[in-house]
Amino acid sequence: MKATKEKTRHDPFEVVLCAVFGASMLLQCVYGPPPDSATAAMPSGLRTLWLVLMLIGCATTLVGLFARHVWGYLIEQVGLGALGWSLVAFGAQLLLLQLENRSLGTATFLGGPLPIALGVAFLWKRRQVLQDVRTLHAVKVREAS
Repeated sequence: MKATKEKTRHDPFEVVLCAVFGASMLLQCVYGPPPDSATAAMPSGLRTLWLVLMLIGCATTLVGLFARHVWGYLIEQVGLGALGWSLVAFGAQLLLLQLENRSLGTATFLGGPLPIALGVAFLWKRRQVLQDVRTLHAVKVREAS
């Protein structure tokens, strides 16, 4: 099953986000979180889990996007799931941190919900890729019969 992907399938916004997120996570893994940032205030175990999920998600999404075989769809949807859930968890952690410190302001209304919304968008994209996989499977079954 070597169905090729269309060239127009690559969403440039998705590629740029994955590349920027991946570079940012890699820098945080090497140099640590910026001082006095929300990520520095996160518990170290949660921060490590978040960084690992983001790195895995970015790398697998980019590999899946540029793979020219059907297995690229499967790899991409795994990466999108890791990215989506890690962003939702990060946004929820930011909201809880801001509510806990009683630092309600503009950042509270943008800082937490924005990563959550972006995570939901990645999860929605994952759902679309999964539907593409199901469509390809149905075409294969139809061709076989």
